[in-house]
Amino acid sequence: MSKQFILLGELSKKHLLPLFLALSYLTYLLINWFYPIKVKNNIIDLYSNSLGFAGIIIIPYIFKFTQNDIPNIPKEGEIQKNKYLHYFILIVIFILYTAAREIPGFLYQGQLSDSDDPFAYIGLEMICLTVVSVFLLKYKYYKHHILSIIGFVIWGNACDLLLEYYPHILDSGPALMIIKIIGVIFDVIFFNVQKYMMEILYYPYWRINIILGITLFCVTTIILIYVLIDKNSDVAFVVNFYKYFEYNAGLIIGKILLSTISFSIFTTLCILNIYYFNPNYFIINFQLSKFVLTLIDSENQKKFYCIIFFLLQTFFLLIYLEIIELNFLGLNYNTKRNIEIRGLQDLTGENGRDSSLGVTRTIDVNEDYTIIPDNNIKEPFVEMTPKITEDA
Repeated sequence: MSKQFILLGELSKKHLLPLFLALSYLTYLLINWFYPIKVKNNIIDLYSNSLGFAGIIIIPYIFKFTQNDIPNIPKEGEIQKNKYLHYFILIVIFILYTAAREIPGFLYQGQLSDSDDPFAYIGLEMICLTVVSVFLLKYKYYKHHILSIIGFVIWGNACDLLLEYYPHILDSGPALMIIKIIGVIFDVIFFNVQKYMMEILYYPYWRINIILGITLFCVTTIILIYVLIDKNSDVAFVVNFYKYFEYNAGLIIGKILLSTISFSIFTTLCILNIYYFNPNYFIINFQLSKFVLTLIDSENQKKFYCIIFFLLQTFFLLIYLEIIELNFLGLNYNTKRNIEIRGLQDLTGENGRDSSLGVTRTIDVNEDYTIIPDNNIKEPFVEMTPKITEDA
């Protein structure tokens, strides 16, 4: 066993996806933030977002694959049972998720900034993601996860205290706080339901995004009809809808194109992150985006001291995601990597000895890899190689 106290955990090229997700989300926010049009048109933004969701439709054509090309996914026709019920549940949850995210913008338009949310909400999101994934996805969590959550929440609250977010929350009133908490809950449910549909029910990720895009387009059209009927309303999002078109047509078209393209990249990376990882990896996106926006937007001069707290939060987040491991007090005993190593030792029956000895048959390690012995040479050895499916 290595004597190092901190070890690098499971890491591969695909672990760049959460980072790219955070960067794409920041890009989307900054485009809307710094673009010359300062009036926020919620309806145009929602239409852009719906097209962004549907933009994933080009992915299968670019890479020339179909649903049958994805390993371990049943052929078309095998998932027809209850398909419409599954999609209906997804659509209902997505509508509630969208409403929870958009209602603050509709009700408090012009009064809220993207950096106004405290770090405590991200800590709450981490806790809720953990709890919901235990019940819905049957994930298991161990003491290194609990330690990470505690450390993450403590340093997040330290940032909030330093930046004096809590008085701001109280001044905003309980209604906004309740809406924000409900938004966090629906965030968590929405991400976990998508993961459940892909991991348990084997739905293609691009089809899920297309359904979400169509749903958002329909809901936005209903809102647009209301705005066109009640054009004299003094509600902020109705007033801003008409005020928006006072700008130059070229600026309007440019913003729509930039928003649609950036959001399409963001939603594609979202669904790929859910497909390849568990929903907890979304915290990287929330955390990095929140920190950058705080440095850019916050007028509190103490914000630069938050860099220390942010680095500490990030450290605990990486432990939680098992990207780094604490190699003492058994804190890395139940990481995914070490559990798989122990499982491999049990399969080979070697438990500490050279795993190349005594292996005389092919052994399935997991869904992706199998051990193939080579007994044709004087010193037998094994090779762990990707499985070859029937469709390959």
